[in-house]
Amino acid sequence: MEMDEKKHYKMYKSKSVWVFACLSTCLIVSFFNDGQNVSAATSASSTQISQTNTGSQPNNETTGETAQSSVNSTATASSSSVADLPSSSDSKSSIGSTISQPTVDKKETSKSDTADNDLTKSVTTSDSDKALPTSKTTLPTSNEQVQSSVGQSQTDQPASSATIATNAVTSDVSQNDQYNEPYRNQYHYSSSQNWINDPNGLFYDSKTGLYNLYYQYNPEGNQWGNMSWGHAVSKDLINWTQEDVAIPMLQNQEWEDFTYTNTTGSLKDKGEVRYVGVPTTNWGDADGKKAIFSGSIVVDTNNVSGLGKDAILAFYTADYQIATRKNDGAEDGWGTWIGLTEIQEQHLAYSLDGGKTFIQYSKDGNAANPQAIIPTSMNQGGDAANFRDPSVVYDAVNKQYYLTVVSGQQALIYKSSNLLDWTYASKIERENDVGNGVWECPSLVPMKVAGTNETKWVFCISVQQGAHATGSGMQYYVGNMTADGTWVPESSKTLQNPMTMDSGEDFYAGIPFSNMPDGRTVMLAWQSNWSYVDEAKTSPWSGNMTLPRELSLKKNADTTDGYLLTNTVVKEIANNEEANVINKAESNFTVSRSDEQVQYEGKQYKISATFSWDEADKPKSVGFKLRVSDDQKYDMIVGYDLTTGLLYVQRLNTGEPNMGAPRDKMNATVNADGSITITVYVDETSIEAFANDGEKSITQNFFMRPENIGDQATTGVYV
Repeated sequence: MEMDEKKHYKMYKSKSVWVFACLSTCLIVSFFNDGQNVSAATSASSTQISQTNTGSQPNNETTGETAQSSVNSTATASSSSVADLPSSSDSKSSIGSTISQPTVDKKETSKSDTADNDLTKSVTTSDSDKALPTSKTTLPTSNEQVQSSVGQSQTDQPASSATIATNAVTSDVSQNDQYNEPYRNQYHYSSSQNWINDPNGLFYDSKTGLYNLYYQYNPEGNQWGNMSWGHAVSKDLINWTQEDVAIPMLQNQEWEDFTYTNTTGSLKDKGEVRYVGVPTTNWGDADGKKAIFSGSIVVDTNNVSGLGKDAILAFYTADYQIATRKNDGAEDGWGTWIGLTEIQEQHLAYSLDGGKTFIQYSKDGNAANPQAIIPTSMNQGGDAANFRDPSVVYDAVNKQYYLTVVSGQQALIYKSSNLLDWTYASKIERENDVGNGVWECPSLVPMKVAGTNETKWVFCISVQQGAHATGSGMQYYVGNMTADGTWVPESSKTLQNPMTMDSGEDFYAGIPFSNMPDGRTVMLAWQSNWSYVDEAKTSPWSGNMTLPRELSLKKNADTTDGYLLTNTVVKEIANNEEANVINKAESNFTVSRSDEQVQYEGKQYKISATFSWDEADKPKSVGFKLRVSDDQKYDMIVGYDLTTGLLYVQRLNTGEPNMGAPRDKMNATVNADGSITITVYVDETSIEAFANDGEKSITQNFFMRPENIGDQATTGVYV
C-alpha cells in the first residue's frame, strides 16, 4: 500500500466525526493529534499534547479530523462536549452550547476511567490550554539491523473514559514526525522499520521501572522471515523506546541426528522418521541457522535456576528445517528421502543485564550450540513441526512452574521446580472446530474473580484459522489447576464453547505481562490477521501492537460457565491526555437528524458515548460514523444494533477492496438493557472499540483508499 506521501496527506488533511443522536446521549471524544495546532470548527475548546523527536525532521503538514454530531430521529439527549486543541478556545457553538473545560492535571486525568470522572464537570474557559510534559524519542540512524539503542516513542494517548454523566471530551496527541508514513499508526507500537508480529516475553523490571516488550522481528526486511526477538521498553506501557535486537537467530548450529514418530501433522503416516543433517531455516537459506520463535519471560527473583539472582529467563522456540528420511537403514543405510521438514524445540536464554542481551543456556555449557531444554523427543503432542510458543507461569499454591506449549491442536503442560528441568504433566485438547488450523501462543493465567477471593486459571489461546471474525483470533477458557499440573475445565461444556477474547479480525497472539508491580493482568497483542496480512503491505515497517489491555475476570450469568473476561485499555493512557470540555447549555435537548452537534479536527483520538433509550420506543441503532468522505459515499461505522443486540464495526463503505461478507462487519453480542456505553480508540489505520467497560471489544484494522475518496476524508460519529 505504498503511495506518494504528499498526495496521501493532501487527501487526508481534513477529517470529521459526525454524531447522530436518536436518544439520550452522553459523549466523550478524546483527541490524538499529529503535533499541529488544529482548531475545532464548532462547539469546541482545545488542548494539545506535544512531543519532542530527537533527530527527526519537522512535519509541516497540518492534518485534522472534523467531527459533527446529529441524530437520526427526534430525541432527547443529555449534555455533550468536546475538547480539542489550544488554538480554538474562542470557537463558537453551532447549537448554542457553552464552552467549558475541566481543571485537569495528570493526577486528575489518570482517574478518568472511574465513575467520578472530573472530565464530566463543567468549568470555565479560563482553565484552557494545559499541556502535559513532553515525551521524547530517539530514532534509528540507519536502515541496517539495529546496532545501537534506537527509539520510538509511540505517541501520547488518550485517557480511558469512565461512566460518562453528561459530557463529550476530546484530547489530542502529537505525532512522531519521523513516523509519518502513509498508514503508520501513531499511538500503537511499531518498530522504526521491518516486520513485527507476536509480542514475546512481556515483563516489568522493578529495578529499572521499565516495562519490556519483546516481539517477533525480522531485522532484514518488512516481510516475515529471519525471526529474532526485537525489544522495546516503556515507563508507562504507552510510550515505547526501541532497543537493539535482544535475541538474534542462532548461527552456525551443528549437525543433528535423531528419530521421532509423528502421530499428527503432515508426517503422521510416515511412521518413525530420521532427522539428520545441518539445520537451516527460511526455506533454503544458508545452513546452520535456527530462527527464534515466540515465547515468554520469567524474572528469577529467588535464583531458583542458579543462573543468577534476578536473572531474566527467556523461554522460546527454536525453529529450523532439516533433511528427513523414513525406513531408516534401507537404501544403503540412509532410508527413503522425504525432504526438508520443520522441527521446533524449546530453548532457554538468560540475561544478566536487565534483558538487553541474552546468553544461550545449554546443559553441556556450550552456549554457541545450545541444547534444547524440551527437545523434540519430549513432544507428547506428536507433531514435530508444530511444537511452539512456550509460556511459563508460577503456581503459588502448589509452588511449581508450568510451561505451556502448543503441539498442533493441543496444549501440553510441563512442570518444574527450578525452571531448567521439565517433566510432562498433562495436555489440553481442542474440542471445538477440530481440524481447522492449529493453536498458537498459549497462556495459563491465574486470575482472581472480581469481588471474591476465588482464583481461576484462564487458558488463553490463539487460533490460526476459524476464529470468530474469520481467519486468526483469540479464545479463552476458564478452569482450575491441580497439584499434578493438570488444567481442569470449569465444566464438560467449557472446551466445546470457546469464549472470544476480542471479536475483531486484528487481535492475535496476545500474552500477559509477568512480574507486574500492582498485580494487574495486562495483555498486549499483535494487531493483524494471518488470513490477510500479506495484502496489507506497508513500508518501511510492517505490523504494530494493540494498545495494552487490562483483563478482569467477572461473574456473568450469560456465559457457559458463568465467567466473563473483560478487557479495557490500561489506565496509564490517561497520563497522555489533557482534554477541554464543552457543555450544552441545557442538560437535556432535542435534536433532529440534520442538526449538527459537534465539529472538530484531529487524526488520532478516543470517542466515547453512553446511549440510553426508552425500550417502548427505541431506535434501530446507535453509534459512530467515521471517516466520512466529502461526497458521503465512503465511511466506516462503529455501532450497536438494537434489533440484533450486536456491537459492530462495519467497513463495507471504506472503498477497500474485498470488503464483502463476511469481512464487512465484525460483531459481538452485548445485552444492553436500556443503555450502552461505546468507547472507540481511532488511529491512522486502527479501531479498538469497547462496550460497557470492556464487556466486549472489537479490534480492527482499516485502510481508507485515498483514490476512492475526495480531496478530504472526514470522520463522523452517528448515534
